[in-house]
Amino acid sequence: MISEAQKSNTRQLLKVLVFKLNGQEYGIDASYVRTINPLTKITHVPKVPPFILGVMNLHGRVVPVIDLHRRLDIEAHEAKKFVVVVLIDGKKISLLVNQASEVRDISSYEIMQPPSEAIGIDVDYINGIIQLRDEEQRRMIILLNLERILQRTW
Repeated sequence: MISEAQKSNTRQLLKVLVFKLNGQEYGIDASYVRTINPLTKITHVPKVPPFILGVMNLHGRVVPVIDLHRRLDIEAHEAKKFVVVVLIDGKKISLLVNQASEVRDISSYEIMQPPSEAIGIDVDYINGIIQLRDEEQRRMIILLNLERILQRTW
């Protein structure tokens, strides 16, 4: 049997940015995140996939804007107010979300594997399900695989 002291030595912590899409909480590895900004003007670009809304000027640099609702096939019901700017494979990309709420340290013990046996659920974009208990409230956060989501973007 493993003692609590031994468990804490093997626990890995992951910093996760938690954000919302239609009230559902999602998370990404915070090491990718560079900034979180209010949504500004988007310049539309022709002949791009429907989930790419266009580009925006971010401190003098042109950055593509990905609508995560569209990318994940989630119907949008709430206003998209923020862009989360990430750096992945040397490219800055902005992700449009409803709300960015917090950065949390998540223990590896709080991350469950996605339900791969479930019919109709595409788990390619999911790294796991985070289960939290905050002040008598249970929360489930879907931990997204950002590399997979953005893999076929450009």
